[in-house]
Amino acid sequence: MEPVSSESSVIEVIQATEAISKILRRYIIIGRIRQGRYDITRLQDEISALYQPLEPLQKLLHNHHLTQTGPSQCLLDVITKCAATLSSLQDEIEPKATQTLLSRWEFQPWKWPLEHKAVENVIREINRYNSLFWLSLMLNQTQSLNVLIDQKIDLRWLLIAKGAVFNDSNQQIQCLPGTQVELLHDIDQWVKAPNDKWLFWLSGVAGTGKSTIARTVSSRFKGQGILGASFFFRRGEQERGNAKLLFSTLAKQLGDTIPQLTPNIQHAIRNDPEISARGLEEQFQKLILEPLDALNPARSTSTILIVIDALDECSQDDDVQDILGLLPHLQESCSVQFRFLLTSRPDLPMKLGLQGATDDHQHLIIHEIPNSAMEHDIKLYLDHKLLWMQQERGLPADWPGDKTIDTLVKRTVPSFISTTTLFRFVSDDSGNATERLKAILSDQTNYATKLEGTYIPLLNRLLMNGDEEESRQLIHEFKNTIGILILLATPLSVDSFAKLLHMETDKVQEQFELFYSVLDVPARSDEPVQILHLSFQDFLLDKEQKEYPFWVDESLVHKKLATQCLKVMQDSKYGLRKNICNLQNEITPKFNIDKDTLSHCLPSELEYACRYWVHHLVQSHNPVDELAQVLPFLQSHFLHWVEAMSLLGFLSDVVGIIQRLRSLAIKTYNDQTLFKFLSEARSFMIRIRQIADTVPLHLYSIGLTFAREDSMIRKTFESERSTWSLVPTVRERWNGHSSLFDMVAFSPDGQLLAFSSDDHTVKLWDHRTGELLQTLKGHSDWVSSINFSPDSQLLASASFDDSIKVWDTRTGELCHTFSGGVDGIYSVTFVSDDRLSGSSENNTVKIWDLYTGELREVYG
Repeated sequence: MEPVSSESSVIEVIQATEAISKILRRYIIIGRIRQGRYDITRLQDEISALYQPLEPLQKLLHNHHLTQTGPSQCLLDVITKCAATLSSLQDEIEPKATQTLLSRWEFQPWKWPLEHKAVENVIREINRYNSLFWLSLMLNQTQSLNVLIDQKIDLRWLLIAKGAVFNDSNQQIQCLPGTQVELLHDIDQWVKAPNDKWLFWLSGVAGTGKSTIARTVSSRFKGQGILGASFFFRRGEQERGNAKLLFSTLAKQLGDTIPQLTPNIQHAIRNDPEISARGLEEQFQKLILEPLDALNPARSTSTILIVIDALDECSQDDDVQDILGLLPHLQESCSVQFRFLLTSRPDLPMKLGLQGATDDHQHLIIHEIPNSAMEHDIKLYLDHKLLWMQQERGLPADWPGDKTIDTLVKRTVPSFISTTTLFRFVSDDSGNATERLKAILSDQTNYATKLEGTYIPLLNRLLMNGDEEESRQLIHEFKNTIGILILLATPLSVDSFAKLLHMETDKVQEQFELFYSVLDVPARSDEPVQILHLSFQDFLLDKEQKEYPFWVDESLVHKKLATQCLKVMQDSKYGLRKNICNLQNEITPKFNIDKDTLSHCLPSELEYACRYWVHHLVQSHNPVDELAQVLPFLQSHFLHWVEAMSLLGFLSDVVGIIQRLRSLAIKTYNDQTLFKFLSEARSFMIRIRQIADTVPLHLYSIGLTFAREDSMIRKTFESERSTWSLVPTVRERWNGHSSLFDMVAFSPDGQLLAFSSDDHTVKLWDHRTGELLQTLKGHSDWVSSINFSPDSQLLASASFDDSIKVWDTRTGELCHTFSGGVDGIYSVTFVSDDRLSGSSENNTVKIWDLYTGELREVYG
């Protein structure tokens, strides 16, 4: 059928449905039908339902005419048959002129011409056309999205740790000219030496300036075109506090630095769009090592520096050792000569990770640099800063005096963070510089550490000249602002912080400005506020300081943050809801939504709440109290929360978050309803994750349509099921299992539809005719995942019987069975034409050769 004639056939179907609807209304209103009224009403409902997919179907065929990409021939044949069926129905029920005349003169009511059995047959046919139209639209939409995704694959698909890259953070303090001269010279020589060691480990205790040196080196070599990538860890921040996004963040930067590398990284993303969520070894292999290996060996060898700062602040010690075990493999590159500058505290995981590599790296311990050199640098810093201050504020020419500077140097050496903190305290515009300097010099207390001697005098000064009530109020305000700020999972602006905690922005701003010496408070209230150094957080949370008035109870802060996150998400005006971005079309891919729309509809405080509510809940003082709020939240907003996470680009985190919450509920909360909801939510997300990550609103259409009818999620959100829900007949006519089905998959060629079920079988259907083609039997437990091969010739099924089976879709024959101890397999994917991947509950991923059965790779 030609495109224009196929579009005309849809118009015929539309016209026929409208004409039949009018005729049926006439039978009921004018004809005063008594016998057959129930059949007419049912038929009228089915005709109305059939009308729903026709408009998008007409657009599809029109676009096919314009672009030459569109529906299959089988759909065009179905449209023609539907038009003929409706035309025949219209002829059968068209009232004769005599009936109209009789009714007009009220001689007798009309007679309904169809028997009950004939109506049943017509309804069955219309149901079939309705199902096929919707399924074809879904299939075409999925295929179109795949094309769009393939066209838009680029490095933006990589998940990047916000604030981890050099120049990303607000805190860009670098070494003052004339300081750390010898150390910076040594690093410079090491980077440029052609045959030197591949790694330079700069270690030192807290506050000795490691990060400042790392930023200085990054800046210097960025200007020379040698800096290839950087990652600045920061403990406590979700994206920078672990290694999950380390290699994806480095790969994105390397692609920018080495343009020839970009196509190879794109290829890795195209093969696995969720590569950023994989394990460290798989990310390293696919995003960095293999793309480098694919570079032209003839390309001239260049030196690339990668800076990784504060590796000790990575939350998992095992990850630290894994990273240190993977990085040496880059030395095998024929086209790039890598140099790695790592900074950390001299912790055991670092030492263990570098065992056996003593000949390949050089180690400099910054706090073992002679005191004379450290005193020189700190004195140079104070001379420079205090001279600037004296000139800026018109202080006396001899202010503050050499003796005062010498005293400050002795108090702070070798801690640069103590030096910079004291200077910021003295230079704060909110107080008298001379008075503040006197307060520091008059404190003769012997503190256990340099950092105690820095922070305690600064905080105590807040309580000076105030009575007991004022002091209590100041401490209360401190704990409700600074005490919460230090435990945020990621920095927030003053505006967002105030909205998250339902506080007044002006009061928050005033409180933050009191602590200029330990906080980085930007001039703009929409930029993030951060503590200058994690030693301040360590000091406030130190349980040995529990009797100190400013001590912060970590678990109580997490409790408050968990509660506030739930309140923000449930706010009736600004919280979560269906279609939060007000999209006009429910099939809009998320990459078509502009950033301004996202930031307006999902502001920072709401984004924070969506991402971190469980992070705070599991660390709260008494999780049982917070868990009591969880079930009502999920019953109202589970799908809304998942939609938001998809829009924000964090859908891959949802299954892990649910699992974390589920584990907590098992241990501490005896509520079977909550546990059941979380278990079903986890299964629901595994099934729908891929399509919801592309089109978020499919959660309410395809997601709910193919959810188990007896599931809590289906029942709870049934009222929100959107127009795709007009496919209930898919479930009734296409199921065929002895139990409800769990998974559904379309074949890439558009010919087959597969359903899996907890009756341990998989059924293959011809989606054009609804004919059952094959029933695949062989699993002994729930079939948890199904996937077609790219050529549609094979179907892989994963089961909780710890096996993966591969079937021939034409014959139903079992081709291969893969096992090998992967417990609880929940996902199976064709990695390529000849490789198959299976993922398990224990985060293990195995890849097999599809034809030899050989186990090729294991991750996790």
